[in-house]
Amino acid sequence: MSPFEQGCPSSDAVPCRPPGAAWITDEMIEDTKRHWSPRYGYELSDAEAVEILMNVKRLAQLLIRTGGEAP
Repeated sequence: MSPFEQGCPSSDAVPCRPPGAAWITDEMIEDTKRHWSPRYGYELSDAEAVEILMNVKRLAQLLIRTGGEAP
């Protein structure tokens, strides 16, 4: 279980969002699940979709800081 999932509701009915993830909409979660679930070979949970979105954000921030060059 990822750190931000701890203490979150056990149901995926209300996706748990880590601090700093207010920008993640329900539509983004559904789009992420729709795109990535076939590649993973199973239906992703909302928490897994949020984790993917947070990782993409961190990658974008790194690329912006480094000017797109590898650190």
